[in-house]
Amino acid sequence: MDRKRRQPDSHNDFGHHKNKVPRESPRDNPAPGRGGHHRAGPNFPLELRPFLDHLENCDRREVSPFLQQHRGELAEVLNRMELGIADVPCVIRSLRVAAEMAASKEKAEPILQLVIRSPFLLRSLLHFIAVFDGCGSRSNRAAMDNLIALLRHLTLAFPESIQTCISVPVDVLTVRLQRLHDLSSCLSWPMKKQLLDLERAVNEAFPGRQRMPTWGMFTPEHPKDFHDLSVFPSSEDMAGPVNPTVLPNKVAGPYESNFVYLDTHFRLLREDFVKPLREGITACLAPRSHFVEAPDQTRELRIYRKVQILHPVCQWEGVMYKVQFDVDKSRRGAWRDFQSLRKGSLVCLLATDCEEIFFASVAKSRPKMLAQGLVLLKFSTSHLQLSKYVYRHQFMMVESPAFFVAYRHVLQGLQEMDVKRVPFQRYIVKCKASIHPPAYLQQRDVSLDLRPLLRNCKEAAETEVESAMRGDSSSLVEPRSDQTLPEEEGHLLEEELLDAMEDGVSSAGTAEEVNPSDERMRTEESIRLVEGDGNVAEEHHPAAQRNPNPRPGEEFIRIRDHQLQAAEESPGLGPGPGLGPGPGLETVGLTSRASEPADKGLDAVQERGRPAGQSDHLTGPDMYKVNPFKQDFRSLRWLNHFDRSQLKALQKALKREFALIQGPPGTGKSFLGLKLVELLLHNRSLWQNDAGNHCPILIVCKTKHALEQFLEGILEFKATGVVRIGGYSKNKKVKMLSLEVIRKATLQKILTPTQRCRFKELKEKIESIKEDIIYCSKVLELLPVGILHEKELEPEMKVDMTELGLTSVPVDNMEEMVILKWLKIPPRLWPQDGCESGTSQWVPGAESSRYSNCQSDKSPSTEFSCRHRACEDDEEEIEFDLDGSDPCDPLCSADQWAAEKFAYIANPDLSDKDALGIQKYLADQSIMRKEEVQKIQDVWELNLVDRWRLYRKWVVAYEEKLHSTINGSVCLYEKLAQDLSELILEENLMILEPADVVGMTTTGAAKFRALLQKIKPRIVIMEEAAEVLEAHVLTTLTPSCQHLIMIGDFNQLKPKLTDDTLGSEYRLDVSLFERMVKNKIPCEQLSHQHRMRPEISQLMASIFYSNLKDHRSVTLYEDIRHNHARSTS
Repeated sequence: MDRKRRQPDSHNDFGHHKNKVPRESPRDNPAPGRGGHHRAGPNFPLELRPFLDHLENCDRREVSPFLQQHRGELAEVLNRMELGIADVPCVIRSLRVAAEMAASKEKAEPILQLVIRSPFLLRSLLHFIAVFDGCGSRSNRAAMDNLIALLRHLTLAFPESIQTCISVPVDVLTVRLQRLHDLSSCLSWPMKKQLLDLERAVNEAFPGRQRMPTWGMFTPEHPKDFHDLSVFPSSEDMAGPVNPTVLPNKVAGPYESNFVYLDTHFRLLREDFVKPLREGITACLAPRSHFVEAPDQTRELRIYRKVQILHPVCQWEGVMYKVQFDVDKSRRGAWRDFQSLRKGSLVCLLATDCEEIFFASVAKSRPKMLAQGLVLLKFSTSHLQLSKYVYRHQFMMVESPAFFVAYRHVLQGLQEMDVKRVPFQRYIVKCKASIHPPAYLQQRDVSLDLRPLLRNCKEAAETEVESAMRGDSSSLVEPRSDQTLPEEEGHLLEEELLDAMEDGVSSAGTAEEVNPSDERMRTEESIRLVEGDGNVAEEHHPAAQRNPNPRPGEEFIRIRDHQLQAAEESPGLGPGPGLGPGPGLETVGLTSRASEPADKGLDAVQERGRPAGQSDHLTGPDMYKVNPFKQDFRSLRWLNHFDRSQLKALQKALKREFALIQGPPGTGKSFLGLKLVELLLHNRSLWQNDAGNHCPILIVCKTKHALEQFLEGILEFKATGVVRIGGYSKNKKVKMLSLEVIRKATLQKILTPTQRCRFKELKEKIESIKEDIIYCSKVLELLPVGILHEKELEPEMKVDMTELGLTSVPVDNMEEMVILKWLKIPPRLWPQDGCESGTSQWVPGAESSRYSNCQSDKSPSTEFSCRHRACEDDEEEIEFDLDGSDPCDPLCSADQWAAEKFAYIANPDLSDKDALGIQKYLADQSIMRKEEVQKIQDVWELNLVDRWRLYRKWVVAYEEKLHSTINGSVCLYEKLAQDLSELILEENLMILEPADVVGMTTTGAAKFRALLQKIKPRIVIMEEAAEVLEAHVLTTLTPSCQHLIMIGDFNQLKPKLTDDTLGSEYRLDVSLFERMVKNKIPCEQLSHQHRMRPEISQLMASIFYSNLKDHRSVTLYEDIRHNHARSTS
């Protein structure tokens, strides 16, 4: 039966008039022939064209309900063999929208199931893919984007059908787009990424089949040498899963070589910030689907829309780019409270119509700028490469969840490190357990003045006077008790053996291994620890005795309870009768373990420990000089305010060039670190540079807060010579230590005339180049909205006349504004003073000067006069007046100079139809090809469309020359900015020359690595070492470092990673501190805690610290008060 007879012409196939929008059927299951299920066969009575027309024109929100109510018509369309090529994009779009806009999974699944059951995938869709001719037009790009999204929905909804039907169109589509890509049919990067993710999902459905190689749109090969890898990510990094060249951290055993060690940690650290961004972009580009949960990466990402790159901006660090983005109205006044777009953050810019993606770091962002949707970015690519894409596209900007500046400088430091000169490679790479002494202590016959370890100077003076008057040395050492606890004897013997093994290592490093049996014999004969009764020395701590003037470092805990103070000041805790505090000698030796009387053992110690020629009685400072290689600090009675584990850790830290101190909570890690600094500073003559060059001690902490606390403790015993590099501090005491404050106060006094002259020359050159960049950038800003003067385009026109045989051009020496007449711009839109504005600054034949021909006697930039900015905050931005984005008012402003290059600039008023039409012509991207230009006989005979295409050809050539000029200026500007940085580095070295202590965070140490290389610190003390990633520790060290002391506790906190899977699968969360302990590198653990009640400390002791003991003071803490009535109810 004829279908037209069943349905009148005046109505469509849904029973509605053609001029009216069809209403949706109120019934869920309409009858056949009225939107119900179709009847198979060619005689299906409904027309399909109105159905398809409705799908093509209806709103996105209406597609899913419409298809749910008309599944019969949809099934008929999908089953038709003769479905036209023009109709396939409409069907694909409707299916994708229905899958994404459906209210639930149950609503979307029946619609997609019709696709799986129909021959659409293997007939109409394959035909459409076969004739697809590229993504040159916007409609083709949209169709391909919908197709990839639809296939992805099908793989998620019906994974069991991937092998049978879904994989076929995916494979054909992959091959087809690969062919088109090889034929220079450029695909956008987001499309390539989506297709690669789709291909990967299909490959996962074939477990027994080898993975298909990554197709040629992305480079599959990764550099074998980590030096060849870029610190900034690349498009290849964002394309696939984890880089196969990333190897896990080797926790147990040594590394094969220094290169393997550096390569492993470089790639692991780089993957830690690349992987979250890669997964976030993948989730961002993936279609919204009800068949998979929204990944966490999309919640962590910050995405900014409608991003446009405006123009270059010159800052003292180099050339940045001003970027504008769409601002969420709800957050315009709340940018100060967010961590969005912090200085140093990494962003990725991608566009649906751009074949490349770009990475940049945030160079400058302030709340006022962010509220206006403005930010300055520092791109990783050159200006010449950026100019090909960034000015013609609107981007989406994705901010990485990882704080890039913390990775960037560390990775650069690893690449700059000499593979053959890895610091402390004997332990870090080879995991040798025998530790050498520091290089500055090559001679074992050295003495350390231990007076800083006394409680206070008054005690030292009184003891010194008392000993001189008595001439008595009986109180120098602690006598050995006749009774030794059985459980302690084995432990002490083991300690003696380890100490002897360590002391037996030659200072030159020739003794790689030590024979334990030989050392045990030598230990039993000559190296004996001098101990008390086992209950005196180990119970003492700086907080255990009252100090009238306690220092912050010594006041470890505050004791407020009078009963607790009385208990700690009882005679049982102090020195025994006749053994009061006394001076120590470097002649104190070690006694044997025989059960001889105490006085006899003491005499033997004094007799055997005194060097040849040493007098029996010493007075003055020499009384406190001790040889750390020959005497145990625990034998000195005047150090009984330390517990035994603290004294041992302190002595081992001084004797070992690679020292580890583990401190459980409350055991005094920071206190011991401060004492080490004080002792080393007091004995600076031992480790200062032999050539007379001053080198400070470097203090490194993980966080800014910990560093400020440590430096504040140092100020208690050293008020001058302490410098904090990097970072802005709110602490008034620490703020005065910053290099920036010291620089402002002292720089002008120490600068030489040569340095002043060099700075003046650099400043003048930088300002001149900056003027060129700014003025040319203004022309770039006006190109999309203005028509260039014919005299500006005359060189490009002459090239076409010479090379392409163009016979005429729109130039008339006797008449102005010919270009506007040629482009048929209405005269009423011409500028009033067009004749003057078009020629006042143009110099004929001066190619090199036409982009910078506005000369001014006044300097256009003054931001470099405030050049005292030595460092930038590694965690918070310092606010300085160094904007430099706009020059001072020269005789002719950049805006005026750029405007005079144009014969016409579009009016922002869109009410004028002629002006609106001109803007459309300016926005068009089509240009005339060379072959077409060769066929032109007279440019005045061209139609208006071709005239604009020819004009745009000349503008593109003009723009390329302009970008080439800017690129040359940018390169020169960057070089001069680097020279300025080197000059500032020299000035900083002059300021730091008298410094004794330099404090940095781990990020700051990597950022100012060049400065560290110059100051050459021999001693590095690292707090919170167990929380620091191994690569961060490595970049803190320089080849001049001879002594590394790491203090921390890996049982408390591990290094923080951006991606936790790198910790669980690749062991990146294992710090250098923990790895060394696991490889049996000697580590001293503090044993007495002074903070927690025993009930609490025992919880930790049973799990983490088997040797943890409670100081007697914690047993006297007052009970926690509570409401007895409430507890009994």
